[in-house]
Amino acid sequence: MQLRVLKRIGMGGFSFIYEATMPEGKAVALKQSHTTRKIQYPTLLHEACTLSLLAGHPSIPAVYAWGRSQYFEYLTLDLLSVPVIDLTKHKPVNVVEVLPLLNQMLDSLEHLHSRHLIHRDIKPDNFLLGLGEDSGRVHLVDYGLAQYYRDPITLSHRALNTDHGFVGTGQYASTLGSACLAVTT
Repeated sequence: MQLRVLKRIGMGGFSFIYEATMPEGKAVALKQSHTTRKIQYPTLLHEACTLSLLAGHPSIPAVYAWGRSQYFEYLTLDLLSVPVIDLTKHKPVNVVEVLPLLNQMLDSLEHLHSRHLIHRDIKPDNFLLGLGEDSGRVHLVDYGLAQYYRDPITLSHRALNTDHGFVGTGQYASTLGSACLAVTT
């Protein structure tokens, strides 16, 4: 798929996000990750697979393509707007404005958990608003750390793995997670 990259719109711990257009003119987000990092699996392929498992929910971005070159992997998905938290930067928000957004955030997490997955990086920056007709919809993004918390067939919970250390963003971790972060760093 040939994309036209317009500008960089964000970056995370492992990737850059660009605004791009597809050949038919549709605006999309292009996520690019370097493949020579010491990562055990392709993170954007993992994210694409996770998004495919979650497809069909209004708060889950659609995936259009995944690809890999010698040094990079790419993921093309719905272009979204600003994080929900940015709504508070320009004016105070009231409960009437916040409650529908909060309901959508919780609904997206319920959907994720109904598919036997946990996100492992819940933070304000990972809840984005849509664009255009979708501007009132909250989307949960960044599934690079998502994993199964239970077996989808037997429904038995997976054993807690403490070998890998802290996962996620320390600033938004639970007290237990923060204590683990302090021990591992």
